[in-house]
Order: sequence, then C-alpha cells, then structure tokens
Amino acid sequence: MAFSSEPSWVKEFTERSENMVRRYENHASIVMWSLGNEYGNGINFKSDAAAVKKLDATRPTHYEGNSSYCDVTSYMSPDVQWLERVGTERLQTFQTGEPVTPHVVCEYAH
Repeated sequence: MAFSSEPSWVKEFTERSENMVRRYENHASIVMWSLGNEYGNGINFKSDAAAVKKLDATRPTHYEGNSSYCDVTSYMSPDVQWLERVGTERLQTFQTGEPVTPHVVCEYAH
C-alpha cells in the first residue's frame, strides 16, 4: 500500500504541504503548489490539497501521477501512446461540457 493511502500518514502529508505554503507563499515565482510525485493517488491527498487551498486559494495545486484531488496533473516520461490516450480522454470530456483538468508532461527527455 502506498503511503498516500495509509490513514496514519494523513497528518504528515498535510503538515508537509502546509509548511511549504507558509514558507514560500510570498515568492513571486511560485505559480502553483506541488503536492509531490510518485506516492500513488491515495486519499491523503484530499486532505493535503484542501489544506493548501485553505492557506492559498489563489494558486492551483499540482500532483505528478494524475491525482483527482488537484487542479493540474502530470506524468513523468510518458510514452506517446499513453499521452495520446490521455489527450483523447480529456478532449472527449471537454466536448461534453464538463471541466477538464489540465495535464502537463514533465521529465519527458532526460
């Protein structure tokens, strides 16, 4: 089980992100808050994202790993077929009129 799904870790997840926001909230170069990467998509991110939004609702949240709790998602080093599938899914969602979560590619080429 990923730590992000372990209820006993919710406090640690939330406090880590709260500390990040408090430490960097006045930096002009911060455009969105990252909740991390490669922890899975567990329920702990729901509390984590809510805590960040409570401290700073002006910036979007991001998580690498397609988190359903964040405003922006990404995936490290996807292959072309995976990226095409995600793009097609998001386009179909957009065409229904439902909100679409922006997706960025990170670490595509090393």
